[in-house]
Amino acid sequence: MLLGIGTDLLCLRRFFDICQRRGADRVARKILSEREFAEYLKKGKDGWRYLASRFSVKEAAYKAMYP
Repeated sequence: MLLGIGTDLLCLRRFFDICQRRGADRVARKILSEREFAEYLKKGKDGWRYLASRFSVKEAAYKAMYP
């Protein structure tokens, strides 16, 4: 059953700044599952991009499920 359509736009610069201020690992632990966190750690310096994409996908899914 389709409840709605979810979309999410993310400003990468702003997300990067948040990761810098709060610590990317700390932000990642709040957003990612254990499996996703392990994948995030493998990405190294580009992990914040993976984190941004996961965050956006989860936000869009939430918006679709709870319109």
